[in-house]
Amino acid sequence: MKVGVAALVLLMAGFTWASPKSRVGKDISSDDDRCVEKGNAGDCEFWRCFEERHPCGRQFDMQIACHKCEAFYHNISNFTEQGQTFLRRSMLCFLNSFSRIYYQNIECATLRTMPLQNSIICILREGFCDFINDNLEEFLMLLQNIEYPDHKTFTIMSNILKEEAQKC
Repeated sequence: MKVGVAALVLLMAGFTWASPKSRVGKDISSDDDRCVEKGNAGDCEFWRCFEERHPCGRQFDMQIACHKCEAFYHNISNFTEQGQTFLRRSMLCFLNSFSRIYYQNIECATLRTMPLQNSIICILREGFCDFINDNLEEFLMLLQNIEYPDHKTFTIMSNILKEEAQKC
C-alpha cells in the first residue's frame, strides 16, 4: 500500500532526478553542520538555513515550509496524545528527509517536488491509519490553514490522504 502511494506521488509531482546542469548549493560553511543538526532535531529553523544553502526563490519557498512546520507544532495540543506523537514523528521524518540531502547540489525543479512527495511518504510511514480515526477533523483543519504554493499541491495531498483514510 505505502509503496504504491509513494510511486503515485512521485509521478503526480513530476519528480525529476537532478542532472549535472542547473544544480544549486552554495559553498559549505561551518554553520552547515549546525543547520543539519537543527533538521535532525526537528527544529523549524532548519528551513531558514536550508534556503540559504539552496536559494531557489519561489520555486521552493522555505517560508512556507517553515510556516507549515511551526503550524504543526503550534497546533499540536488540539490533537489526542496519539495524534501529537504522530505529528512529531511525521514532522521529524519530513525534516530529516531534507537534512539528508542538505550537502548535495540539487536542481530547483527537484526541490520543488520534494515537499509534497516527502510529506505523503512521512505521513503514511509514521502511522497515518492509527492517527486519523480520532484526529481527522483537527488534521483537515490544520492542513486547510497551511499556506501552499499553489492549490494543485493542496488538492493532490488532500485527495491522496482521503483515499488512504478510506483504506484504514
